Formats: sequence, structure tokens, C-alpha cells
Amino acid sequence: MKKSATTAVAVFSFLTTPALARSTLGGIVFTDFYVLSQDKESRVYSTGNPNAESRTVSHVEVPNMSRLRARWSNEDEVGMYMELGLGGSQGSTGVKLRHAYGTWDISQTWQLMGGHSTSPFSPLFPSQTIGNNADESFNIGKGYGEIASGRAPQVRLTYKFLNRRGAFAIALLDPNRGTELDLLSTTDKAKNNTIFPRIDIGMAYRTLNFQIFPSLFYQKQDYSEVVGSDDSVTSWGTSLGFRAGTGAFIFSGEVNVGQNMDNAGLSIGESPASKNAGAWLDATRTKIADTDNLS
Repeated sequence: MKKSATTAVAVFSFLTTPALARSTLGGIVFTDFYVLSQDKESRVYSTGNPNAESRTVSHVEVPNMSRLRARWSNEDEVGMYMELGLGGSQGSTGVKLRHAYGTWDISQTWQLMGGHSTSPFSPLFPSQTIGNNADESFNIGKGYGEIASGRAPQVRLTYKFLNRRGAFAIALLDPNRGTELDLLSTTDKAKNNTIFPRIDIGMAYRTLNFQIFPSLFYQKQDYSEVVGSDDSVTSWGTSLGFRAGTGAFIFSGEVNVGQNMDNAGLSIGESPASKNAGAWLDATRTKIADTDNLS
């Protein structure tokens, strides 16, 4: 018996010609100074040491919201964008890729993008400005329950409104980037066995000093090592965001409703509910229980 394997590969290659390219290089550096004070009860709880004492310390640091950005474009309406995150907490330093993608402006209204970036779903993700992480009993960065699409490789098609007040986009993402399915009462994981991509759809529209951001996503994941016919998890979510402001003041917020968002690899906050926002498999390995999400 003869066996054969066929692989189909779609390659999105975005190139710029140095002689014709326009480029910009920039960024922003944050330097934080703050005083952290913890009472005895907080220290005992956070460290697990019953003999822990209260303490007050100061920190001067370059947090990891610092950015280095580079952009290229040429006369063929092709461009690239890259962004690195720099810094770390309490004296540590590091470099992390945040965005790396190429774009092709097919026409005045249509654009094709391929690369690593945020998706059209739940785009606002308000967060605190000072500090880095939710460590040492203070919550920094991710909101306590906020949900965002996260950054991931994708192929995205965008339609820009002719009145320049907004855009509509649909993106295809890797369906295997979310958390694996937890098996109750064991450390094992059910492995992902999925081909169909995650679909994210979103729109942004502006009128006067007010913007709205409706969006949704859908993902269906199949799993191996599950007994019986109940071997798939459906993740979905809807989001409505708004942003308004005047002068130097900007107000933004989002409401997210969905199911099994953790299984879709979304960026979720630091609360206990956020950390348990996915589906789980019971001890008999025959039934998958869904988790409802609201943020």
C-alpha cells in the first residue's frame, strides 16, 4: 500500500525596496518611581510565611511597556511594522516581540495583512500605566477582569470606510494557541486536534469625540484522548467597547460576554475567575463542561 502526504502552504511575503522605501524609527520609554508598602497580614498571605513582617520599599524601574517601533513602506503600497517591548520589573530587563506584520493596500478601501499582532476582537483592553505585573500583591498591567484578543499570528482583511470614520475587519488565527483541555483530578492534558481556524470579526466607528467597537469571535476545537463522542470545545465571544474624551482626558471601557474564552488563547486578567475561564473534562474523560464568561 502506497502512502503519500500533501502539504499546502500559503506564503505572505512583504518586501520593500531600500531605494524607494520610506521608514520611521521611534518609541517611548517609561521610568517608574513608586513606594510599595505591605502590612503584616498581606505579607503572610502573599508569601505563605507565618513569620513574615510588614515592609516598605521603593522601586525605580523601566517597565516593560517601553517600546521600540519601526515602520517601512514603499510606492507599491506595501509596508511593514515591527514593535519590541523593552524593560522589566524591579531592575530586570528583557526584550519581547509585540508586533511584526506586513500590509498590502490593495485599493483605497481594502487592505491585506499577514503577521503577528492584535486581532479585531475586543481591541481596547484598558490597563494601568505604572508598573509591570500582578506580583507582590499589587495588580498592574492587565485589568482584574478585562479580556482582549491578545497578540497572535494571523491573516486579516480590512475594509476602510470612505468617510474615514472607521473600518471593518475579519481575521483568521491559529486554533491551537489557547490552553489545552484540563482533565479533572489529573495533571494530564487532552491534546488539540483542530484544523479550522479561529475567526475574529470587528468594527470601529467614530462620530464626533465618541468611538464604538463591536466585535465577535468563534472557535471550535477538537481534542484527542477523550472517551466518547463529546470531544470538542466551542469558544465564542461578543464584545462592545467605547471610547470618548475631550482634551487630555480619555475614557474607555468594554463589556465581553462569551464561553470558554481561555481555550481560545485570549488575554485575560489576573482574577481567580479569569484564570479558570476555560472548559474542563471530568474524571471519566467522557464529558466536557463549558464555562460562561462575563467581563
